[in-house]
Amino acid sequence: MKSHDWLRLDVNREMAEKFLFDKEVGVFLVRKSETINDCFVLSVKVPRYVNKREVEHYLVLKNVKKQTLQIKGTSSREFTDLQSMVTHCSMIRGELPVLLSLSFYLQKEKAYERKLDDLYYYSSSSSSSLESLKS
Repeated sequence: MKSHDWLRLDVNREMAEKFLFDKEVGVFLVRKSETINDCFVLSVKVPRYVNKREVEHYLVLKNVKKQTLQIKGTSSREFTDLQSMVTHCSMIRGELPVLLSLSFYLQKEKAYERKLDDLYYYSSSSSSSLESLKS
């Protein structure tokens, strides 16, 4: 993944819930906490039986001394950065109700790359067509 499309520092709780509303279980985003400075929130689409609103929000705390992150209310598992936390939680659920779905963002990136490939193909074939018109 070239960029972290799941990292949305400009999104608040309400916007996160709207974004996740029609997504599949496991789709997530990481945003800044609105109430606690220098903390993040992991917002995840969950099944209705977990939460009737179908979205759970988990506070991600920073340990300034250790320079680590930890999802509040889960085991003592600490992460060096958000990417390692997301990668871990996409493979091992731990105390989270679902695995995080990185595939949502990978599919989005592949679709974008296909658009770029199509654009390149179109541009290449157009320029060769223009060259043939000159002769």
